[in-house]
Amino acid sequence: MRSTTRRCRHLLLCSALAAAIGACSPDVEDGLGPQVPIPNVTGSALRAEQPADGLDVEIEDAETGETAAATVTVGGQFGFAEIPAGRWEIKVSGADAGDFDSVSRVFELDSADQLQPPLEFEVWAFGCRSLAPAAGVRLPRPNVFAPLTFRWVNPSGGRVELDGVRVFVYTAAGDRIWTSEKLVAAELSWNGVANAGDLAGQAVPAGDYYWRLRVDFVDSLEARLDPQAMVFE
Repeated sequence: MRSTTRRCRHLLLCSALAAAIGACSPDVEDGLGPQVPIPNVTGSALRAEQPADGLDVEIEDAETGETAAATVTVGGQFGFAEIPAGRWEIKVSGADAGDFDSVSRVFELDSADQLQPPLEFEVWAFGCRSLAPAAGVRLPRPNVFAPLTFRWVNPSGGRVELDGVRVFVYTAAGDRIWTSEKLVAAELSWNGVANAGDLAGQAVPAGDYYWRLRVDFVDSLEARLDPQAMVFE
């Protein structure tokens, strides 16, 4: 039963993808012309509170991981049609210097007939950026006596209030090994002991890693900076 449900959701999402990017042939009914699906999930992308077009948008099914894609049109708008019931995440990718790498929101639909209120995505980082460790730096392995300090600049300005930030550390393969608590400060020290994944509770070994910052806003928008590579020796 579960596999049948997942297949049905996959077909529905593929239908949504076709509708979103115009990949399916128009359905002509008695000479009335093409029947264009009405998007039930819509949104807008902004850069410094102005419409931002040409950005990539992705919607992902939180249960199956299936995705559909679209592009923000002139005027900063996008939409997905025939999205079925479920828990979804929409991610908009930044493109210009000064943008977040991506911003996202999670929402739920009770049915395919439900019209989701328009969602807004601000990609401009308002000065938020990573400071240290700098990308590509080589460092001694952090420990309790010589911890690694992460530093960054929080966003400033805009009409959405900062809720807090988290630091994430990943292996070169993309496995998350450490997550900080949420905080509003602009620096944080780490003793090199992992708290996630196969290394949880252990001091991380030498090797290639990267870190990134996730910024949470009070309106439930989540924003991520570009990952910064680092090498522990």
